[in-house]
Amino acid sequence: MPLKKKYYIILIIILIGILFALISILFVILKKDAPTQNTQVFTLTQQNEENRITGKVEKIQGNTLLLKEIVNFQIPPSIEKKETFTITLIKDIQVTYPSPLSIPLIYRPNLTIPLKASINNIKRGQQVDIFLDKDSLKKTVPEFKAVLILLPPITNVIRGKITNIEGNILKVDGVVLHPTNSYENQEYRVTLNKNTEISGYLPLTNYEKPPQKVKYKVTDLKKNMFVTVYTNVDVEKSSEMIAYRIEPIPISNIPSSKEIDPKSVINITSPLK
Repeated sequence: MPLKKKYYIILIIILIGILFALISILFVILKKDAPTQNTQVFTLTQQNEENRITGKVEKIQGNTLLLKEIVNFQIPPSIEKKETFTITLIKDIQVTYPSPLSIPLIYRPNLTIPLKASINNIKRGQQVDIFLDKDSLKKTVPEFKAVLILLPPITNVIRGKITNIEGNILKVDGVVLHPTNSYENQEYRVTLNKNTEISGYLPLTNYEKPPQKVKYKVTDLKKNMFVTVYTNVDVEKSSEMIAYRIEPIPISNIPSSKEIDPKSVINITSPLK
């Protein structure tokens, strides 16, 4: 074999070796920099009752939370239950709501609105579920480090009487529709936009057939009419909202008593006269 051709073969072998070496180095670098599972990222499905504590927020300051009125204490038996617990919030703590908001629409698919939350949404007096770091609980001196906080669900429905209409803005004297809590009437400022659905169902006359749906216009809304308003804000904390859906309740369906409780109004509608 000529000497020159032999050198070419050796050079090709060297170049192939260098190429394989570079590929190996690149693979190691990519594997090192690839995102790995963050042990500090927790989800509700990864949690269980062995590291859960439920109570009322007494105080939150910086990364420290004081929890009292404990109603659920699913912690290892070796840890004594006390009246209050001081809990440290880890740097990357997750704060979430139990589920997204759901707004029932009739003429469009039901609307699901994801909810974002942070430490700023934790308020004094809230009852929260706190999931603790399991390893910290196993220490000789247990440490209460919260990795996930589950906030109470948002209430996004009010019912009440329209007291004033100015353009696309309603003033509603109503109450929060909450299954367990009782609220006093207050005035709400409800804004309608082009996406607000105003709809309801006719009263059932034939129970073998599905209820007939009805779509109303903005001009069908009248002063002193009772309505149910669905929105995307927490109506326990805000008196101003955008209406995603309004369900009118005709005056003919409302008793004449001035002391009527909006919660007691049957939530059905019929064509407005």
